[in-house]
Amino acid sequence: MAKKKLIGGGVLHDQLQSLTPVHFDKVVVYSLCGEPSLTVRDTCGNLVDKLMSICAAGPEFLCAETCRRYLHLLPNFKNFVFPIRYPTSREILVANEPIAAIRRAMGEWVFSFFSDEHHPILPSYSLDLTEFIARMVRGQQRTDWSEEGRPRFEVKPLVRIVDQDYSSLSLDTDKKFKTDFTRSNRLHRVVCRVPANASVKYQNEVIFRPGQEFIFFTGRCHLSSGIYDHVHAYCSQQYQPNLQDDFEFFGEIAAPRGDNTVFCKSRVPANWVTAAVSSENVNGQVVEARLPVPFSD
Repeated sequence: MAKKKLIGGGVLHDQLQSLTPVHFDKVVVYSLCGEPSLTVRDTCGNLVDKLMSICAAGPEFLCAETCRRYLHLLPNFKNFVFPIRYPTSREILVANEPIAAIRRAMGEWVFSFFSDEHHPILPSYSLDLTEFIARMVRGQQRTDWSEEGRPRFEVKPLVRIVDQDYSSLSLDTDKKFKTDFTRSNRLHRVVCRVPANASVKYQNEVIFRPGQEFIFFTGRCHLSSGIYDHVHAYCSQQYQPNLQDDFEFFGEIAAPRGDNTVFCKSRVPANWVTAAVSSENVNGQVVEARLPVPFSD
């Protein structure tokens, strides 16, 4: 049998040079065993129970504070009752609603937190939870990061969705909802604390370090965006996979500059907020108070 000669080094080099380069993407995939097991005909109650089990397990793609907050809010959403008038007047219990109708329930639930009896940050907390629910229903991909060491990751869906009419459950696509949210929002000033391994920079200078607090002015729905949303003060923190890393407040940081205070546009991660600041008139004087955020421990 004739033997073939091995290709010489020079010839092999020429052949390799003519090949089209290939690139590999690193994608981290999070998938719950046995999922997706639900359909849009299953109840919201079944979905919430599954989401609570996920949060209780502390998945890598959610930070501990977020899981704790969701575990408090998910039972409230499940047991929420709201009225409808069409086609007949009746009350709806979210737990009994099909997943196909969850978007209506989420909108009603978020707006239930705008009453004075609730902490002013609760509408934002509840809205963030609805985004988490929508992402877990349909699955979510996080695109590549520009920085090295931040791989793309994907969370597989919990619900089998065939009809594309159900593929967009997020309230983010509802412009009227976001406008109404901003008009109703009572969250205007908050106290933020820089966590460990984080900082706030303005003009390449660190203006707030870990453990330091600052006042942040906000007011609109955090899902809204505008053409003038330029950021001048940057909040940076150590990376970890986070499905809800876009839960940020846009507004202005009150930053010290010598003897003066300047207001810099910024985006602050929601988990930096430790309290809301309320003001009321008491005997002709303005009295301010800190309202610590709920579910903080």
